[in-house]
Amino acid sequence: MGLQFVSHQANLHAVMPRARLAVVRYRIRSARRKDLPAVYDLLGISFTTPREYFVNQTEKDATYRLGQTRIVEMDGRIVSHVRIFHRQMLVRGVALPVGGVGSVATHPDYRRHGFATALLQDAIERMERAGYALSFLWTGLAPFYERLGWRVVLQPIYTARPEEAARLSTAATVSVRPLASADLSAVARIYRRATEGGTGAIVRTLRYWRDHMTWVDDDPEGFLVAERRGQVVAYVRSKAEVGNHLRLLEGEVLPGAESALKILVAELGRLAVRRRLTSVLGIIPPGHPLSQLLESLPSTYVATNIALPTMIRPISEEGEAVFSGGEPFRFWHSDLI
Repeated sequence: MGLQFVSHQANLHAVMPRARLAVVRYRIRSARRKDLPAVYDLLGISFTTPREYFVNQTEKDATYRLGQTRIVEMDGRIVSHVRIFHRQMLVRGVALPVGGVGSVATHPDYRRHGFATALLQDAIERMERAGYALSFLWTGLAPFYERLGWRVVLQPIYTARPEEAARLSTAATVSVRPLASADLSAVARIYRRATEGGTGAIVRTLRYWRDHMTWVDDDPEGFLVAERRGQVVAYVRSKAEVGNHLRLLEGEVLPGAESALKILVAELGRLAVRRRLTSVLGIIPPGHPLSQLLESLPSTYVATNIALPTMIRPISEEGEAVFSGGEPFRFWHSDLI
């Protein structure tokens, strides 16, 4: 993408009737520390997510650098914003540098001037120069991003009745309890072992786990671990969401302990029943032990028309392997950006 929108003044024809056609002067630049309160204000009015979420997502992410926040400034005012999240993703078992794109926002008074498009083109160029293999995001506006090179990755979403999930298992082969802070390193090891060798998983260091948990709104009752003889062997994450359902965010298990995952899902089913939720649903990689569990339930419905699909934009030949490998895309939507 050869368009030059990097840290200089530019002209843009506003979208308006020809008789009122005007030239809008603006510039794209990296945020400065003093800009961040205005950035948080912009994000707070642009999304239903509370402003504090974006504060924590930025201030408590050890990977964050000011240069990853790109803004449109017009008449001294921050009117549009994109953030690049530095991450690593496994592609055929190899950890590649990738850029998550998120918090794409334009102030309501300045929309339909092409600012978001300009920022995304700018972000693509920055990711190319940084040597990223690919970029990922998720959105409800897929056509908008498709014209800039992102492609939807089809992922199945499973929906089941809570009472059926609750009956998956009553066997007491493991003890189930909510996550404790001391469990996080064990959970991180389970995730790392379960995802190694695959494609799509975000590489999570223990620091990433700790930072991530400060801004992702996990339900304390819905993050469960299964323990056998003093060892955590499996975990699940979930949260109640608008729509009266319990979303299964992710779950992983050590080899040989697959029955523990069944017990955890049964406990989530009972949690949903207690809360009078109408469904348990999750976006789960094909062939994953969790998908096999849900497929065994009579009520389970599987679809791919996800409201907020994951989209990938290859930047290098290595990134193209996401689409050519043929293996399941093991990306969990709990890696919110």
